[in-house]
Amino acid sequence: MLQKLLLGGNYFTGPIPISLSNLSFLTYIDLAGNNLHGNIPSELGKLSRLSIFSVYVNNFSGTIPPQIFNISTITIFSVTSNKLQGSIPPYIGTAFPRLETFLIGGNRFSGVLPSTISNLTKLSLLDVSGNQFTGPVPILGTLHGLITANFGRNHLGGGVDDLGFFNSLSNCILLERFSVAQNNLIGQLPASIANLSTKLTNLYMGGNNIFGEIHPGIENLVSLNGLAMEDNQLTGSIPGSIGKLPNLISVAIWGNRLSGKISSNICDSPQLEKILFDGNRLQGEIPPNFGNCSRLRVLGLSGNQLTGTIPKQLIGLSSLLHQMDLSWNHLTGDLPSEIGNLVKIVGLDLSNNQLSGNVPSSLKNCLGLRELYLDGNLFQGVIPPKFKGN
Repeated sequence: MLQKLLLGGNYFTGPIPISLSNLSFLTYIDLAGNNLHGNIPSELGKLSRLSIFSVYVNNFSGTIPPQIFNISTITIFSVTSNKLQGSIPPYIGTAFPRLETFLIGGNRFSGVLPSTISNLTKLSLLDVSGNQFTGPVPILGTLHGLITANFGRNHLGGGVDDLGFFNSLSNCILLERFSVAQNNLIGQLPASIANLSTKLTNLYMGGNNIFGEIHPGIENLVSLNGLAMEDNQLTGSIPGSIGKLPNLISVAIWGNRLSGKISSNICDSPQLEKILFDGNRLQGEIPPNFGNCSRLRVLGLSGNQLTGTIPKQLIGLSSLLHQMDLSWNHLTGDLPSEIGNLVKIVGLDLSNNQLSGNVPSSLKNCLGLRELYLDGNLFQGVIPPKFKGN
């Protein structure tokens, strides 16, 4: 008697045959990564032994039949990247008592996320991103085994206490990845962010209406690789304690209202590859010890109020392989000849500052350069002849 049906990663077309519902001993259905279409048959609700239902990356449409939620044995439910719509029933917390993985991202689901999600105490992977959900982010503090929770790219928020879920999130001691990016969340960034799991590697909160200051206790998140709080309304200074995060690779806080000087401690984090502080109100000089970021590949400081000269230690950082954007500041002085050390950089934007003097001939050494912006400065002299033919 057939128990497992694994047909994923092929080129199958057409709908799911209703006759599959006659395979009463099925525990595992994998049809992922095909070109299947049509509705998910309600008759599959008769498969009372089914544990794994995986049909992600197809072209299924319609709603999830309510009969599916009668299968109490489901542990993995994955319908990511289809064209499914409708809402998630409020009784999901009791319908799937064994649920460990719930992946429904990249569809057209709508409505409010049920508060009974908090009853799914075995849940470890939750992805509802890229849909049209509204209302609050559910309280997740009872999900002690939660590892991933992705609520990004929805329409969540707009209420009185949109960030209230943070207070209980500290109970999710195994949490590694959390995203509420690209929603409508409004509220003050809570101090409880410093109490999140020390296993947290990715925290994405960009594209909301979050205000307040970044709590310096964020240094407690010692496993953090990626921190993204861009395109919000954050104020205050960027805490230097970010530099105490030993595993931080990327920090994106562009498009806020952050002010004050850039702490020289930022680059104490030895793994940093990407710093994006563009579009804030940062003042003072660029710290010379940015040159200590030996792995830095992307630096964005454009659209601030930075003054002083470009540190030679920074401009000669050979790790900068992709982009450096210092445009729309108040930088002065010459362009250091050390710029020739950026041999692999692709994009360099120093436009709309007050830089002066001659363009150094060493710029010809930047053989990987595809985009160069020096407009809106006070440069003079001749264009380096070898650079003209580069």
